Amino acid sequence: MNVNHYVACPDPSLTLGIAPHCDPNVVTVLMDNGVRGLQARRRRGEGEGEGEGGGWVDVDPPPGALVVNFGHQMEAVTNGRVRAGEHRAVTSARAARTSLAAFVMPAMGYVVSPAPGVVAEGEALLFRSYTYQEFVSVYTAATGDRDAVLARFRNNNG
Repeated sequence: MNVNHYVACPDPSLTLGIAPHCDPNVVTVLMDNGVRGLQARRRRGEGEGEGEGGGWVDVDPPPGALVVNFGHQMEAVTNGRVRAGEHRAVTSARAARTSLAAFVMPAMGYVVSPAPGVVAEGEALLFRSYTYQEFVSVYTAATGDRDAVLARFRNNNG
């Protein structure tokens, strides 16, 4: 579990609560105090022009709701069918924001790979097998950069 507290900032453009990242775990369950600040990266959709899509959108859950983020391990286990959600936290000019996050993650020695029941017969595996400890080491060294992290675990034989 993790508690984050972001103080109000008169000029939010001067600071960022948490830099853009995808969580390294399987699932993150998040609850906050109702002050906006969580943003998710919008994926560029098909048929969108160069300047459209891919921007940040506010996550605005109803009061008391829990927000669920899928992490990198969910992407690997589903062979890319479920993408890890890239997100960030920004500060507010008016009020402090506090969030509580609970993480679901494998044991450090657990071997992560695409789940056999999810991958169709003859389908290429997008990710190689690895231990969660190996993943955490790469994630930390790459400071959470989505593309750099996933590149290390892509299956080059598929």
